[in-house]
Amino acid sequence: MLVFVHSRKDTYLTAKELSKKIDEFPKYEKLFISDNAKQMQNHVLRSKNEHLKEIYKYGMGMHHAGMLRTDRSLMENCFKKGCIKVLFCTSTLAWGVNLPAYAVIINGTEYYDPE
Repeated sequence: MLVFVHSRKDTYLTAKELSKKIDEFPKYEKLFISDNAKQMQNHVLRSKNEHLKEIYKYGMGMHHAGMLRTDRSLMENCFKKGCIKVLFCTSTLAWGVNLPAYAVIINGTEYYDPE
């Protein structure tokens, strides 16, 4: 599932909120955590992005323009291989990256435009 959010910060904050719910209701853990998550775990643990490492263990990833290109590519590969089931991202993912998804969620359709 791809979840589009408004800001870079929201990619992590939204994933963090969902991870709290998984901690609250552990019976739903299997819905998120992939059986083949260990396949890419070593690559994720080498990342310098602590937020990425934190949410990966819940079967989630994040993708935005403020991340290192290597981390963005890593998240794309993890999603393609099914190592993560939910990818929280900004609209930059929609520009030029083709990731097939079972479901797409757009978190809000309004944004602030100062003009």
